[in-house]
Amino acid sequence: SAVIPVFLSLVWEKTTGKGVSLGTLLGAVCSLSAWIIYASTYEGGLSDFMKNTGRSLPMMVGNVVAIAAGGIICAVVSFYTQNEDSDEDLADWNATRDIDNPLTPWYQKYQVEFDLKPTGKWYERPSLEVFSNFYGREKNIALILGGGISIIMVLIWPLLMLENVVQDLGRFVTWTGVSQAWMFLAAIYIIIAPLFEEVREVYGMHKKNKVKTESDVISHF
Repeated sequence: SAVIPVFLSLVWEKTTGKGVSLGTLLGAVCSLSAWIIYASTYEGGLSDFMKNTGRSLPMMVGNVVAIAAGGIICAVVSFYTQNEDSDEDLADWNATRDIDNPLTPWYQKYQVEFDLKPTGKWYERPSLEVFSNFYGREKNIALILGGGISIIMVLIWPLLMLENVVQDLGRFVTWTGVSQAWMFLAAIYIIIAPLFEEVREVYGMHKKNKVKTESDVISHF
């Protein structure tokens, strides 16, 4: 139930803490209710709790309700509890941009791309509006590809597997293999990519400092 609320907190500036909290909590309540209610419709009802609640369809209904209800509740609550002071919201978002990498400060990193003029103030950075306009295309690509892959893996792929209620060994191995491969590849990338980028930046800065030191020594003589 927290999937869409967390997603909205990253991409929608009007998402509020109340929206995320209520979306997650009430989404979970709706999910459990739908799961239990659907399971009670089978023979034996909830008296045969383990068997009926462990069926595929009640569990799938519970998951779908969790995702949908959490997102809808979060969006509605955030819409009605958002701060009307847009300047204050903008200040909160800009506060997250105060986190800077000393190896590659904002000004140094975006000087060429944004054609920034030297001011001698390393802490000055492009405005949020400049970033939004400059990287609008990349943002749309990320949203479309990310959303498309999520829909394929979360909705379309599981629906295709419902073709047969009872799967043979080959289909089951394919399903679990793809799921596990996706999970491990995503985990490896999430762990390795940031580490690799930081090591590359540190090494690049080390090379620049080494060249600068050698040039200073030569110029001294």
